[in-house]
Amino acid sequence: MVVESTEKQEFEKIKVNMAGLDNRVDERYVTLFFSFDIVNSTQYKTIALKDSLKIIKKIFDEVEKLVVDNIEGIKYWRTIGDEIIFYLEIYKKNEILDSVECIFAILNKVRKKILNGEIKIDEIQNKSQYRYPELISIKASAWLALVAEDGEKSLNIKYKTGYMTNDKRLEFQGHDIDIGFRVSEYTRNRRFALNFELAYLLSKYEVCKDNLKFIGYKKMKGVWNQRKYPIIWYHSKKLKMLKGEEGLSPDSFMIDGFEESFFYDEEDFCELTKEFNELNSNLEPKNYINEKKEDISKLLERICRNVNLINKLKEIESEIDNKDPANRSIVSGVVNEIHITVICKQSDNVILLKRNEEEKYDFGYIKVEIEKIGISDLKNYIETSYLKEFGLEVQIDEKIYTTYFVDKGSKRIMGLRFEGELQNIKDTNLSHQKYNKIEKINKNNYKNYSYTEEKELVPLIEKILEQKK
Repeated sequence: MVVESTEKQEFEKIKVNMAGLDNRVDERYVTLFFSFDIVNSTQYKTIALKDSLKIIKKIFDEVEKLVVDNIEGIKYWRTIGDEIIFYLEIYKKNEILDSVECIFAILNKVRKKILNGEIKIDEIQNKSQYRYPELISIKASAWLALVAEDGEKSLNIKYKTGYMTNDKRLEFQGHDIDIGFRVSEYTRNRRFALNFELAYLLSKYEVCKDNLKFIGYKKMKGVWNQRKYPIIWYHSKKLKMLKGEEGLSPDSFMIDGFEESFFYDEEDFCELTKEFNELNSNLEPKNYINEKKEDISKLLERICRNVNLINKLKEIESEIDNKDPANRSIVSGVVNEIHITVICKQSDNVILLKRNEEEKYDFGYIKVEIEKIGISDLKNYIETSYLKEFGLEVQIDEKIYTTYFVDKGSKRIMGLRFEGELQNIKDTNLSHQKYNKIEKINKNNYKNYSYTEEKELVPLIEKILEQKK
């Protein structure tokens, strides 16, 4: 559905940010961070030398592709050494569970591709007299934080940096961000560690309780005033179906249960596994209440009360409840993607493009990522793109003719319409993903055509044609 907007103030606010004049956001967002880290990277680099960087890049490329294809709205934050981090601003509570399930499935899929050779490390193994047992692998972690523009609204800040260069990029800092990085130190090969707040919210889902594994406690520097912090791993026997896996058998999504997934000698090199096994042995733990007998949600609820996090968790849930999912693509004035439409005019005619799969017409559009292009280059980019995409040589008026919004499910995309004078058409027959034909219409024949958005486009075309008189 397309919703017309005659108000220009909202775009003017966004335009300021697109020009880089305002480097901060102006609302609070519950933000979910996901980290993927290479296991045994130091040892691997020693053995693989220059080839190691190529292999690690292959792994990260695969991770990024799967993440972007399967989690709507997720964005790349940064790469630190052998760790790649993404973030997702949460608009609905069920996005938390959905994205965690996706990340766990991606973790297992990428590890499997490494093991079965789809992501090849054979360049190294073939040079050796024996194959290394899982020489390189991957692990993951996730943490939740309430992020705002400054410390007055939250303990975590999100802002744009890069004043010394033209490369404006987002940065996150704050108390919960620091804790997230601490938690990521307590994940292991093919494991998925969660911070307390994330585990707490997930524990409210009955379907998720068995997937939250209490491993033990660790004291972390600067965290909870040195009180013990619960180490929680996420593990599900059934993986979430990812994009492109629709034809696979149900067995393809089943993996070992948590306790069955341990390596036979894991206690020898993983102190967390040893602690988990001791906790779940027949011996009663000596230092704290027997958590193995306690429901995970009750355990996390008790810890929440003990460390006085009840109000913080309520604040996080309230912030999500107050968000409108339709606004995902317009986040605090920073445009992730916009659609650009050019109303191409020539004498008394207006140019329309016919959709491939239906006998309906519209003006055509292109997708633009403003942060990559820059507002100053927008006019040239539009003209170049219309020539490349549709073979339409057009000179556009820099003044925005009108704004609109395209609602696609929970995603709202902003659109801008410009007027332009058509100079030339390369070919009226198109070989395009969405369009296959170009037509010239005028006031005498425009009613003979059907339009993708009849109620909106017909009055707009009439208005344009009326101006041509």
